[in-house]
Amino acid sequence: MRVLFCCRQAMKTSQLFEERIRKVTSFVLSHLHKSNGKLWLAKTLALLQYETGLTKEKLMEYLTIAADTGYFVIDVENDVITSIVNTNSEDE
Repeated sequence: MRVLFCCRQAMKTSQLFEERIRKVTSFVLSHLHKSNGKLWLAKTLALLQYETGLTKEKLMEYLTIAADTGYFVIDVENDVITSIVNTNSEDE
């Protein structure tokens, strides 16, 4: 019975982790689109902290994982998140 409980708990934790990464990714991509492909990292972290109640450290972990998807780049040194996908798709 104990093993079953541990497996269920691990599944819930995994699902919560995935859900949080999706939420952070969605938030950043949405705001990048609205801001023409550039966000201030510190401001984004503050907004995410307010929205989720998570710590900066945990949010940076999620942001780093989300950045690995290839949709945006986090430049900690210059305090920016930059879109890789062209948000201003112009027809030539």
